[in-house]
Amino acid sequence: MLKKIFVLITSNWLDLLSIFVLVFCGIKLVYQVPQFLDLIPTDDAHYMQYGFKFPKKIYANFGPIYSAWFKVLKVLFKEPILIYYISFMVISVLVPTALYLFLRGLKMNVILAFLLSFFFLCSELNLCFNFSPKISLFALIFIFIGFYSASFLKKPVLILILSLPFVFFCSYIRPEYFLSFEILAVFTICWIVFKEKMKINKIEWSILGVSAFIILSIGFIIGLPLGDDARTTITFQQHFAWNYQQWYHLPNANWFNYKATTTKYFGDASSISEFLKANPSWFFKHVFYNIGQYFLLFYEKIGAFFFLNN
Repeated sequence: MLKKIFVLITSNWLDLLSIFVLVFCGIKLVYQVPQFLDLIPTDDAHYMQYGFKFPKKIYANFGPIYSAWFKVLKVLFKEPILIYYISFMVISVLVPTALYLFLRGLKMNVILAFLLSFFFLCSELNLCFNFSPKISLFALIFIFIGFYSASFLKKPVLILILSLPFVFFCSYIRPEYFLSFEILAVFTICWIVFKEKMKINKIEWSILGVSAFIILSIGFIIGLPLGDDARTTITFQQHFAWNYQQWYHLPNANWFNYKATTTKYFGDASSISEFLKANPSWFFKHVFYNIGQYFLLFYEKIGAFFFLNN
């Protein structure tokens, strides 16, 4: 018994020490970021703008939780440029810390969990200085913490039920996660109906009811983060312009003028179907190039996970 208590205390101290070292190394790594990271007019600028208007104006399909993050920072720091840099630095430190908790929740060895989190801290997956939007990493914080919290639960049905709000909240950071929420919701219902035969206890029914109430209330008040045709159009235009500059080795700033590039090849098209009809050959060139780049970047980023690219 005493041996078990000693092991438990020792393990907790190692966790605290690992988290402290991760945070310290993270701060040491990013504290000079404002001296060399240029301000880039990416989506983060829009999220910051919407954050300053929060909660008077809430855009359900444009990351309201991420916008609220900038609102919190605005309360603490008044200068917008400083807020931009503070957000970059804090998220860069929080994500590997949350990753460590997630890995420990999976019962991974302390040293291995620390090493993987440290590699992530120093990798391009976390510190992308050439292109700096951090919203996807911000969503990872919620995902890692959600999975870490679920690791304390034993029953699969309870894990599924409590995961629903976490994934739903993530869709208010990145609307793409709403599809994940829908899939998880269907899977949870099927699990309860076919696996549990509807025989879950009163506490589990109560938690399911509270989760459903929270989800429905937020969806009714704020609106669901469903697809936005205008945003989809802009995303296609931006990514096409980005690929276009890669194909023809144009300056990096060229893709900011994405409307001129897409108008040249797709005219006044304003939806995915119109882009396809306007110029099928260039449309599919763009799509297949993206598919190829996905696999190339996947292997490149896996390497960057372990070796920082200078």
